[in-house]
Amino acid sequence: MNSPSRTSLDANPLIIPIIHSSANTHDPIFIDENDGIHHWGNCSIATGSGTVEDPYLIQDLVIDANGAGSGIFINNSRLYVVIENCTVKNAGSSNTGGIRLVNCANITIKSCEISGNGFDGIFVHNSTNITLSYNQIYSNNNTGICLGDSDFSLLEHNRVSDNYNTGIYLINSDFSALAHNKISNNSNTGIYLLNSDFCLLDYNTVSNNTGNGIYLENSDQNAVIMNYILYNSEFGIFCNFNSHLNDFQENFIFHNNAEVSTQQIEDVNSDNTWEKNVFDPNSDVDVDGLTNIEEIERFWTDPMDSDSDSDGYSDGQEISAGTDPLDANSHPIDTRDPITVPPGMDTPFRNWPAIYAGVGIAGVVLIYMLIKNKRS
Repeated sequence: MNSPSRTSLDANPLIIPIIHSSANTHDPIFIDENDGIHHWGNCSIATGSGTVEDPYLIQDLVIDANGAGSGIFINNSRLYVVIENCTVKNAGSSNTGGIRLVNCANITIKSCEISGNGFDGIFVHNSTNITLSYNQIYSNNNTGICLGDSDFSLLEHNRVSDNYNTGIYLINSDFSALAHNKISNNSNTGIYLLNSDFCLLDYNTVSNNTGNGIYLENSDQNAVIMNYILYNSEFGIFCNFNSHLNDFQENFIFHNNAEVSTQQIEDVNSDNTWEKNVFDPNSDVDVDGLTNIEEIERFWTDPMDSDSDSDGYSDGQEISAGTDPLDANSHPIDTRDPITVPPGMDTPFRNWPAIYAGVGIAGVVLIYMLIKNKRS
């Protein structure tokens, strides 16, 4: 097979495109529940009542902040809110964000396009239970997503690229989960955890960032599992001072740090766990006839699962037959050998989003830590 192109990483279909079907232009939105004027009751653009069953909904808007303040700024809100299918751009450059959440809880931002802002794309401070999903966050003048002093957040299926600093930055933010995000071409580190504990990083693709792929500093007991970490200018993973009892498991880490050395990881601590990580792009971990790099870059199949669509045919068999290894309804008609999972490829969080839906982020992290302790 021909060597796959690096640009194929950007075409991975796991990120759902944003479709602005009926977007309307709107002035910047400011909400402050402690303000007698700018509270939700006076926000005519929002529908709903702020309950979990009927959240306030802001959707289908194009907001140009024209270089002054944030496009959407929500302060002191504990009500349930969904911001969906919005474009937010040109926020100011003074420690703000295209979307800014301060002292908030229970807010979901999904399927939004957030770009060209003077500072962060999304800035969250002193908040909890924040969900960011299926957003495209790019070309912002600082960090793509910044969470500060904000616990129990979920970031999933976001594309965070071409920002002028770090892709995703968590500072003093515990019990958060990052899954299935694509973090690429940022001008610093891909994912940076500072003073952040008990977080789960799972199935993220972190590639082509100018700094390290994933960087931990003063961050303890995090689980970094089954991530694809490729082509970053510095280390794939750098676990810096005072980061203890972290678990790095089944990550694919290669083609990083190429201009300096072939070393892919750096850990200055002695009590972190490194298990079953893969550093050879040309091996075939799941024994399906495809190399690791082919599965990640070219075919988007799971290099830890010989049968990515669970239809009974290996990924290699499907590629050879010209069928789709990601579609269970597309498979060869010839007979085949039974599919077996190589020993050890049994990470309990391969389908963690389904677990999350039932028990929440705190439950996911707690269950993981219990499994980890039982194994040890």
